[in-house]
Amino acid sequence: MNEGQDFQEKKVGRSHSAPHGQAKERPSLGMDQSNAQSANEGPLKSRQRRHKKQIGKSDEGTAEAVMTESTKATERKDLSSSRRRKKQNTAPSQVDVTKPLDQDETKAAHQAHVSNASLNAPSRSPNEKATKNVDETMTSSDVQQRDTANEATTPGKSKKGFRAQRAPRKKEVSTVVDEKPNVQSAEAELSKPRRSRRGSQRKAAIKGSKEHDEKQSTDIAAGVDTGPINQHSIQLEESSQQTSTNALNTDDTEAKHRESTSNESQEVAETSSKSPTTTDKENGVRSKSSNDDDKPTSGTKLRTKNKARDKTRQSKPSTQAEAAENETSNEASGADSSKKETITCGDVAVNAKNEPSRTRTSKSIVYDEHLPLEAIQSGLDSGKFVVGNLRINKQNRQDGYVTVSGLDRDVHIDGIKNQNRALDGDTVVLSILPQRAWRTREVKAAISTSASISLAPSTNFSSTLQALWNPQIKAVEKAPKEAPVQAIELQEHILTLQARLKNSKMQPTAKVVHILKRSTEPYVGIIRVGKESALFDAFDKRLPRSIRIPIDDMPEKYRKTAKQFALSTLCLCRVTSWSPAHRSPNGTCVEVVGPAMSVESDIRALLATNNLLGHLKPFSKQIESSLPSSSNWKIPASELKVRRDLRDWTIFSIDPWTARDLDDAMSIRPLENDIFEIGVHIADVSYFIKEGTELDLEAQDRCTSVYLVNQVLPMLPRVLCEHLCSLNASVDRLAFSVLWHMRGDGSLVSDAPIWFGKTIIRSCCQMDYGTAQRILDGEESFEWPREPTGGHSKETIAKCVNDLGRIARARRSQRFASGAVQLHRPKLSFELDEAGNPIAMKEYPIRESNHLVEEFMLLANYLVAQHLLQHGPAVLRHHLPPEATKWENAWYHLEGCGFKMDPTTTLTQWLAQVGQQYGQVALKTVQHFLTKPMATAEYIIADQLTDYHRHFALNLPYYTHFTSPIRRYADVLVHRLLEKTLTGTSVKLEADVVDRCNAQKMNSKNAQQQCDKLFLTRYIKHTGEIETTATVVGVGARSFTVLLLAFGFEQRINAMDVATKFEFNDVSNVLHLTLSGGETLALALFAPVNVKLTTTNGLPLELVFRLCPPQPGL
Repeated sequence: MNEGQDFQEKKVGRSHSAPHGQAKERPSLGMDQSNAQSANEGPLKSRQRRHKKQIGKSDEGTAEAVMTESTKATERKDLSSSRRRKKQNTAPSQVDVTKPLDQDETKAAHQAHVSNASLNAPSRSPNEKATKNVDETMTSSDVQQRDTANEATTPGKSKKGFRAQRAPRKKEVSTVVDEKPNVQSAEAELSKPRRSRRGSQRKAAIKGSKEHDEKQSTDIAAGVDTGPINQHSIQLEESSQQTSTNALNTDDTEAKHRESTSNESQEVAETSSKSPTTTDKENGVRSKSSNDDDKPTSGTKLRTKNKARDKTRQSKPSTQAEAAENETSNEASGADSSKKETITCGDVAVNAKNEPSRTRTSKSIVYDEHLPLEAIQSGLDSGKFVVGNLRINKQNRQDGYVTVSGLDRDVHIDGIKNQNRALDGDTVVLSILPQRAWRTREVKAAISTSASISLAPSTNFSSTLQALWNPQIKAVEKAPKEAPVQAIELQEHILTLQARLKNSKMQPTAKVVHILKRSTEPYVGIIRVGKESALFDAFDKRLPRSIRIPIDDMPEKYRKTAKQFALSTLCLCRVTSWSPAHRSPNGTCVEVVGPAMSVESDIRALLATNNLLGHLKPFSKQIESSLPSSSNWKIPASELKVRRDLRDWTIFSIDPWTARDLDDAMSIRPLENDIFEIGVHIADVSYFIKEGTELDLEAQDRCTSVYLVNQVLPMLPRVLCEHLCSLNASVDRLAFSVLWHMRGDGSLVSDAPIWFGKTIIRSCCQMDYGTAQRILDGEESFEWPREPTGGHSKETIAKCVNDLGRIARARRSQRFASGAVQLHRPKLSFELDEAGNPIAMKEYPIRESNHLVEEFMLLANYLVAQHLLQHGPAVLRHHLPPEATKWENAWYHLEGCGFKMDPTTTLTQWLAQVGQQYGQVALKTVQHFLTKPMATAEYIIADQLTDYHRHFALNLPYYTHFTSPIRRYADVLVHRLLEKTLTGTSVKLEADVVDRCNAQKMNSKNAQQQCDKLFLTRYIKHTGEIETTATVVGVGARSFTVLLLAFGFEQRINAMDVATKFEFNDVSNVLHLTLSGGETLALALFAPVNVKLTTTNGLPLELVFRLCPPQPGL
């Protein structure tokens, strides 16, 4: 079952704490704090009301017309007084910020300013000056109470008169995050008469300082390069109105620039930053889409905040979640507002000692800072944090999941804000969110009875299982898994968390606070031309767009003809870093994949995304030179002496017609009383791959051959896999053979010995599946594509095939009747033209001849696993049962559609009944439902057999892979272990190598499936759109998932992409669609739909799905 079904990203509460690198308070430079508070608190609330009610209405003339004459007189008087003070104190108080000050100049300027400001400020004791100002620790409620008390002694206008006086100002963007609305506090603020006076004074100050601003062009150059500065200046005024650190500028162009910059830095995929910035709604403007290059604007003039605004921002969080986020933010930044105060001017901050320091402005914060390693280690030891690998939903980037050891369900990472710059495959440290933010999983009406029946081990067929497999080893009770060494606090934390999850439908959510290990996986995509860097858009939808790549890291062709390169080339890039100030990471160009829209480039791209690009590299000259020539190699005499010679036996192979790496062959010899000696002969690859050699290390790195539509990428050099190791007809080859006795009914002869040993064989016929099937079908007179050799007749080989077919048929029937499971998935087969383009397509047929080979290979693998366990460690292939919750969920949906399992049958028998009763469409859909929750089989090292090593699908207590050493490195390991049991040679067995076998096998499987889909897309591009039947296998409020029955894969489709109108009924779980032609469709589980498949015209080349009304009779 896919994780995350179209969950909308939750809105994250805003943090009111200052971000890392930005001070929480501004120095007063000697001004009375209480006066500054009362004088500056008004513009904040006034600006907020103006954004809500009068945005865009900036006609100051109209506003001034409604102001009373008494108010204007007061303004003129106050402004005149302000100008007189400014004129008197200009010489000693002005500080030239365009050049750095030495220590004496800084001290003198500061003393002069303090002396000037003290004319209007009450005296303070030395102790009071040395300590932190009391206003810095006051909450918003404290400020409100103090100002309310001040209003009682301050004459002013009434609330009504105040509203009449408020004049709209020019449109500007505030950079303050407002707290949650409070009606009472808002009314109290409206009643403050000094707000009106303060607003008038500020307008007058703007007008008076405009000419002065135009005469000066200021830079912040105190030893720090601040980058380009805007055309307009940044000036620190020393008047009583401007000591609140407001950088005044009324130019319309700059106001629009600040507005645009604020919008661009705030937009982060429907999440709001914790930094103290206003939202787009508060600003009254619409968010812009991301620019090509979204680095923060350097040198942008930002309006510095007054103290009242800072105190509002520092007020107590309204929720515990906000408080926790503030605490985490402070931990990450290490900021301490009590030790350092700064005034922000663009990208430069001036601290309390007038020393310029680099600071990041609040507008540039997009993601939270990652916590330092010291805090992470402390948090892990205390149980505050947990660790795991992040998985991101391929269909929905907002959904991330982490498996945490000790928890019975994944932790959900909701939204890119909580993912905090982590990518799929990263090892991350998580902070679990409060339980109120957890996700509630779907609650089932009742527990499925079929789920428990289908998973129950079979007890009615013990005699049949004994006859089929004759097991010689009994499993012991599994020892408790040794838990990783963890701090006691962490163990207690996980145990407590698991106790809360037990018997609940809750799924914990978390946010990423640190990335322990960044995934090095490269991504394929296209390049766009940016202003300062190349912009990379990956085809993988889990990555953000516009990954910045330095131009110097790009190929020379891009630097010469960037636009042409961007339109015609696929690139392979890797993420290198990701700043919290950017929406997208930085990257580097690993290599150029090739021309866009070519088959070779697409193949190279899918190999790269599955870590299989090394398969395209040629084998080194040292490896090639170490191998014998295929034309003159002969079996050494030393091997002839120690091996069993089976060259005169009737041994033959059955493989696909185009197969070149023939690693298995079979033989059958009748004995007596319907008993046969069966032989499975496997190429002895381990003879040529000596442990520790360069060839062995290369095979170990590749681990598997990759079978694509148009080519095979081998694990071994072709001289081995196609010649020296391949069991070709009429040539002598080295083999590892297993011989055992069987009856005609498929049962093993329990008292007959099983022989393992190295042999020399000579295959007499290279048969294909089609020829073998015609023999099994009873055809006698037909021409064989490949004739037998070595004097062996067609009749002899045909009799062997029929005998093997009869035994395999009986064995297969009993195997599935006793609990084995096989869920078939269709595989596509393409016919290519000379240019490699697909011109025909069909489903690859699975016939009885395929089943014949499968049965005897399964038995040989089982017998080898048993032999290894009897003599020492073994590499087993184990398959766990489906995860209980997912398995139950699948059956819940099946039972809701009327499919309920009969408790007297096995799963395979019940599936056969579904096919007979409901048809192949229903059977394929049911199989798909049951396949999704199935676990993936894996290789594992076992010293002693336990129930954990059981193979669920085969219903076997133990199993391994022995029969394909040419294309699987795990089989090579098994051959070496088997030889060790026979000769006593030592074998080096490492868990890391086994783990790589698992990873590469999965990568190979994914690459093959993606290649099938790639050629299907190219086939449709070449031949035109096709229409096919699909079945609905998932329904959501805004999307649905269909299973394309003919192609064997599912596709999620957004309703808005295929319908003009849609409506979801959450009671009946039905999605109603209205198509462009007016037709209506009701989509529910198992509903059949007709789907038309076309392709995109540009990059990437992908399938496009359209719905059409179902045809009558379907």
